[in-house]
Amino acid sequence: MTGMHRRCFTLKNHDRYVQRLYDRIKDDYDAVERHVVLSSKKCTKAEIDIIAYKDDEVHVYEVKCSYRFYKARKQLRKILRLLKKPAVAFFYCGSADRLEKVAVAQY
Repeated sequence: MTGMHRRCFTLKNHDRYVQRLYDRIKDDYDAVERHVVLSSKKCTKAEIDIIAYKDDEVHVYEVKCSYRFYKARKQLRKILRLLKKPAVAFFYCGSADRLEKVAVAQY
């Protein structure tokens, strides 16, 4: 089997961390979705690692393998701008198993 075929059957670290966070938070919400793509007719605009809904609240989670807070915050800003609705943003660092709420200006 070549490396390309092997990759199809194993999860990347990022996907493992998304799954770990999903397992950690899923019982706290009414609905939780993973790998949600925000796109227009022409192209993909962004991908939300995890989006969770409880009552009228929306929570968006950005997952990074290492502690890359500034990149995560930049991506969360873009996602919240594209969502066009109020949401609470979170950053999860998989290697440190660390979850942080992120202050991001809406719209």
